[in-house]
Amino acid sequence: GVRLEEHLRERGLNVVRRTNLTTDSEVPDADHHILTGGATSTTSTSGWMVAALGRLQTMLTRAGEGRCTVTGVCLGAQMIAEASCPGSVRRGSSIEVGFAEILWSGPTAEQSIVVPAFHYEEIMPACIRTAGGTVRASNQHSSVQAFDIGPRVRGVQFHPELTPTDVQQLIAAHRDTIRAHGGSVADAEDSVTRLEALWSRQLFD
Repeated sequence: GVRLEEHLRERGLNVVRRTNLTTDSEVPDADHHILTGGATSTTSTSGWMVAALGRLQTMLTRAGEGRCTVTGVCLGAQMIAEASCPGSVRRGSSIEVGFAEILWSGPTAEQSIVVPAFHYEEIMPACIRTAGGTVRASNQHSSVQAFDIGPRVRGVQFHPELTPTDVQQLIAAHRDTIRAHGGSVADAEDSVTRLEALWSRQLFD
């Protein structure tokens, strides 16, 4: 969440951080809600996730009324999918980590882009469609890399806020997690080296 906050502040937005959506009992009346990545599964029935999904429902209702936007990054996207259609998220066959190529479907054409990735749970496309949404990006690893549900709710499985240096540090700090979820640290490191030239600093925008 640190990089997301930095990017938003750089663009002149006033940012108020809420930890795990449990800092306050009431949902702030904000123009934009950004849900960050994290390590908790959306299917967790202990800890903060159940209450957080309840507060997210309030955000989604307000978005449907045209009062705000809701954007999810990685776990945040999974939370939006789960709140919109319970059962949307499942354990993936393996982790996707490093730099990944995805196919983005724009208004007029499809475009291949390179994105930073670190996720081991997947969103099922049928659930996005059930919720009235549209899958906007995918690749061979993940059939839902980005989606929107109406004009004010969107989610991305990848991390548009991270730089190549951030991704390298992420890989180094989570070697055990990568191996535990069927990934290769060497392959993740190689993906950054191999694809960095195709990554755009404008990805967040």
